[in-house]
Amino acid sequence: MMRKTIAVTAAIGLLIYPASQTFAATEQEGSYSEKHEVIYATLNASGEQDGLYVVNEFNINEKGTITDYGNYDSTENLSTVDEITSNDNELSLPATEDPFYYRGDMNDQSLPWTFDVTYKLDGEMVEPSDIVGESGTVTMSVDVNHSESARDVFTENFMVQVSATMNSDIFSNISAPDGTVASVGQDQQVSFTVMPGDEETVTLEAEAESFEFDGFSISALPASMSVEQPNTSDMTGDMEELSDGVAELHDGVSELNNGLNELNNGASDLSDGSASVLNGLRDLNSGSSDLIGGSESIQSSIDEMHQNLANQDTSGDGLSEMATGLEEIASGLDEAATGLDDLRNNYSEAYNELSGAIQEIPDSQLSEEQLQSLKQSDADEEVVDTLISTYEAAQTTKGTYQEVSEAFDAVSPALEDTSSQLGNIASELRTMAEELNNADPASGLAELEEGLAQLSSEYGNFHSGLVDYTDGVGELANSYPSVHSGVSDLQSGLSDIYSGSNELRDGSRELRDQTSDLPEEMQSEIDSMMSDYDFDNFEMKSFVSEKNNDRIESVQFTLQTKKIEMEEPEEESEQTNEDQSIWDRFLNLF
Repeated sequence: MMRKTIAVTAAIGLLIYPASQTFAATEQEGSYSEKHEVIYATLNASGEQDGLYVVNEFNINEKGTITDYGNYDSTENLSTVDEITSNDNELSLPATEDPFYYRGDMNDQSLPWTFDVTYKLDGEMVEPSDIVGESGTVTMSVDVNHSESARDVFTENFMVQVSATMNSDIFSNISAPDGTVASVGQDQQVSFTVMPGDEETVTLEAEAESFEFDGFSISALPASMSVEQPNTSDMTGDMEELSDGVAELHDGVSELNNGLNELNNGASDLSDGSASVLNGLRDLNSGSSDLIGGSESIQSSIDEMHQNLANQDTSGDGLSEMATGLEEIASGLDEAATGLDDLRNNYSEAYNELSGAIQEIPDSQLSEEQLQSLKQSDADEEVVDTLISTYEAAQTTKGTYQEVSEAFDAVSPALEDTSSQLGNIASELRTMAEELNNADPASGLAELEEGLAQLSSEYGNFHSGLVDYTDGVGELANSYPSVHSGVSDLQSGLSDIYSGSNELRDGSRELRDQTSDLPEEMQSEIDSMMSDYDFDNFEMKSFVSEKNNDRIESVQFTLQTKKIEMEEPEEESEQTNEDQSIWDRFLNLF
């Protein structure tokens, strides 16, 4: 068996006896308060078990013969030269010293874990014997698994520590992603920890120059410590703030949703009003030809009346009929003026609603960089595209409206002016009719001719203005469809945004519901995780025999893989086993 280089804590209290001093086994029954087991095992370079022995330590209460159990291949008293007797795995120990130590070999006993050690040189798998003396990138892995015959008391409560001391003359650029690398003098020590219940592969990599390796040191210790519960008050406080913040976020989203609902309804009203304006403009434009035709007829009638006045009957009956005709023309003009007033009022009302809605569109402009930044954000891509399309439609609508706003503004004054002129003409016609009814036939004829001449001139000016007005209405009717299209796009986009805000509101509500109990859930999860590392109630068991469980205080495993080194001829021992003292024989154990 390979000589051990591991320092054994059990040897601290060992008393040294001269080789000449011996003690006879006492017949008195002794007792002990507790027992400690340290299991040593040697592994070959590939991790296969070569040998196993146990150093047992007893804290003696009363000196004398004590009983222990174990299926040992052989035993050796490490405290005295007295012999240990065994009968069917029951051992009688002459415990005349405190503490009392003895060793027991169990070469066929399996460890609770298996260790598969592999080596790679420059990425290629190699045998341990083939890598010695080689140079290059070396990867060494230890696969830690539970053995088939393992008892849960060890695999579920012991943590396995794997370490390696790396000679700085041989190894450089050491990497251990799942381990820690620390300086030990001029060398580097790599350490890994496999937690209780886990199976894991630990790996280290290094650059090697003429590879030699002292092997892996492996220890298994009980994780019999109670981990202090961390102070999570700050963390849970933060989680409470997060939960409250999510609730506030949902409230804000709900308010946003309500606002978008009102905006969507307003946009719908705007779209309906815009459609009414569009239809009114179309009706007005289509009626312009009739209006011009009627005005031309009136102009023609006045001109014809003036030209044919000389041929008219200047008797009292003739003037009376002419006065009646003028009254009828005046009444027709009054009706036209009233119709224009109604049209102006309806137009002004619709136009004011449209203008107010358009003015609500913000004047702020988004730069191309801002639009790209919005597209690259974490927001939903479909919602972002809809927002940008709606923004562009709104800006187009406002721009188009501003371009034709002068024409819009001119409609109402033009209608008012036209109505006023029609009223003035009607008033003049009635005045003329009244004068005809009261005038002397001879003198009335001259006055009538003069009045008709003036009326013809004024009506000609009115008719020219009416033609200009109808031309403006035609241009406005042709331009307004683009404005109405933008208003329709705006209403459609706001409708989509409102639908998206409904989904956002539902999502924020779900998030609020899921995070409302977040602090309590987090604390519960922390408590559950901490319980996995709380071994305070762990009851130690004997590795050697279950019959020893009553007073087992500690069990630990110390393992070592074989060195990989250049072979050197072994020197013959200068002393035979018979010539060695107890102290020499004890040192030979390590």
